[in-house]
Amino acid sequence: MNQSSYSIIIPCAGKSSRFNSLMPKPLTTINGEVSLNILLSIIIDSFDQIIIPISPGSDMFEMFEGLIDKRFIGKVQLVASTPGRGDGGAILDGMEFLKAKEDHFFVCWGDTYIINNYIFSDLLKFAQSDNFSSFAYIPLVYLNNPYVKYILDEKNCILDAQQSIDGHAFESGFADQSIFMLSKNIEQFLRQASLKAPSSATQSPEISLLRSFRFMVSKNLTLKPMIRESKDSLAFNTIEDLAPIKKL
Repeated sequence: MNQSSYSIIIPCAGKSSRFNSLMPKPLTTINGEVSLNILLSIIIDSFDQIIIPISPGSDMFEMFEGLIDKRFIGKVQLVASTPGRGDGGAILDGMEFLKAKEDHFFVCWGDTYIINNYIFSDLLKFAQSDNFSSFAYIPLVYLNNPYVKYILDEKNCILDAQQSIDGHAFESGFADQSIFMLSKNIEQFLRQASLKAPSSATQSPEISLLRSFRFMVSKNLTLKPMIRESKDSLAFNTIEDLAPIKKL
């Protein structure tokens, strides 16, 4: 399945506070290779446009440009993402540079390690089978102790998306895999959700993609899960999360 006419946004602008490192998580070395390069090696030939929002500043741009493999650097587009706007804000910053004509685009968090290389083509096929009628397509897998839990209705659509509080995981439930296919029309709902986010005179409102999903569901917009039997990817939020990845 050829995805070359589609764009993908890979947000890499997070603060990585739980990772306890001055280095952005996507630039972490895994088994001798930069994590972001591992991800790019999988998707580089599958997308016409690869947009990577990162924290602003010449030092940050130089760091990414210096560590992204020369095989990939010519095809990726590094863009500045406003600090403190959250993952949804990074998506909005990346959307300003979308060139593809398709109504949907892909998102994959920068701290994602892909296990199943076919996840992106499978997701595209799933959206095509639905005639691209939904605002979001999200690969879900049933897990024990997920930190994000999706609730489905009787029509197999997403009814709610809940995030754990104070680091306490849910006992079990459907969780996303850090990969999404989103309608470009999601932009207006991300911006509306930002107006409801906490803000101050000195800090931009934080925009959470998960909170935006809940906002869209409240507006009766359809979000479709693609249920998977096993994990297609792993994400790392702490140093400890790298242990199972390094064994793959």
